Amino acid sequence: MERWGIALVFLAGALMAQPPSEYRIVPAEGTRFALEVHKTGLMSGKKHIFVYPEYAGKLLHSAGEPEKSKVTLSIEAASAKCEDDWVKPGQLADIEKYALEDMMAAGEHPRILFASTAVIPKGEGAFEVRGTLTIRGRAEPCVLAVSLTPDGDRLRFTGKGVVNLKDYSIKPRRALPGVIGTKNEMDVSFELIAQPAPQP
Repeated sequence: MERWGIALVFLAGALMAQPPSEYRIVPAEGTRFALEVHKTGLMSGKKHIFVYPEYAGKLLHSAGEPEKSKVTLSIEAASAKCEDDWVKPGQLADIEKYALEDMMAAGEHPRILFASTAVIPKGEGAFEVRGTLTIRGRAEPCVLAVSLTPDGDRLRFTGKGVVNLKDYSIKPRRALPGVIGTKNEMDVSFELIAQPAPQP
């Protein structure tokens, strides 16, 4: 029994010591990355929803030691599409133009970037992922609440966080100062798929 016990301890140690598995984060059916900007004043309760269909990333996932996992994600800023269903169809193009050219400055800063610095397990597939979020070329700390679930040989993860617009010198448009405005906090939400990276 003692020999079997020692063998199991060594086996467990070997499994824990396995290098992280590499995954690629790519657009797929049912996935989504979005930024939500909330209105204030007379339009309180309304929000602008911008979905970004073009992105790519890498996940190094350590199942035995999840705190050693790392993730990076690059979002194409110019791919944003406004999904507002409460504005007139003709207004969507104007909202997208303002968001891309003024708020995100996508021409000058074509990518939104996230790079994790710490992964903290919270139990039952939940994690707190800390990192840096770069918008308009400026990197600021960001904390995300993430849930991870297996999906065949892939990993599906959903998450959310809050971004302070002032941290990135973003000045939302105020249609009627003091009457209609925009909150300083912008929500980040996503549901992404990570698939095993091709083997060399």
